[in-house]
Amino acid sequence: MAVGLLKLRKHKLRDVENVEKQLLTVYEMISTISMTTEEMKVIKALKAGKDALESLHKEMSVDAVLELMDDVFEQNQIEKEISSILTNGIGGGLSVEDEMEVEAELNALEEKVVKDRVVAMGFPAVPNNPLPENSLHSSRLSSSQHGKIRLVA
Repeated sequence: MAVGLLKLRKHKLRDVENVEKQLLTVYEMISTISMTTEEMKVIKALKAGKDALESLHKEMSVDAVLELMDDVFEQNQIEKEISSILTNGIGGGLSVEDEMEVEAELNALEEKVVKDRVVAMGFPAVPNNPLPENSLHSSRLSSSQHGKIRLVA
């Protein structure tokens, strides 16, 4: 009876191995089917993308795109020219000499406005020439004190 049980056990182990192999085969088939299904979805998506691109290319050709890009470039150049004119004026920007003349003219106008305000307030005009030297004051200073000022009572 022990030999019969060992034979039965061995037979059952082979059955288990066969079932495991069959189960592994089924899992592999399921995995393959799943992967193939995903691949089909990808292929369908690629086909849909290709069809969409074809329909777009029928509406817009390469020549039309190149022409559009040329038109856009031309419009950008026109805009730059308009901006340049508005920024720098029609004849372009001022030269360095012109800017110096404008600044000198501005300074002269500012001085005139200041002088007009001083006159309007009743103040006398400030002289432009240097003040004369006082001979009496300079004779009282000795040669050693020439750089120093001394108050005389």
